[in-house]
Amino acid sequence: MKAYVLMQVEPTKIEEVAEKIRGRGAGGGKCVSVEMIAGPYDLICVCEGPDLKAIGACVLKCCCVAGVQRTTTCPIV
Repeated sequence: MKAYVLMQVEPTKIEEVAEKIRGRGAGGGKCVSVEMIAGPYDLICVCEGPDLKAIGACVLKCCCVAGVQRTTTCPIV
C-alpha cells in the first residue's frame, strides 16, 4: 500500500526536514521518496507499507520532525 503525504514546513527548514524524513520509517512503513513542491504545501512524501496501520506509523514518525507544521495524508486506492 502507498500514500502521499503533503507537508507544510517552516520556510527556513524545508531542505533540512526533507533530508531527515527521507528513508525514515516505523511500524513496517517507510518513506521512500521526498520531493520539494510549489503551492500550498512544501514537501510531498511517498510512504509505503503492507497496510494502512503501517502507513499511519510512518506518517506519525515523519510528523515528529522539527519544522513540520501540518500534514495531509492521501492513501492511494
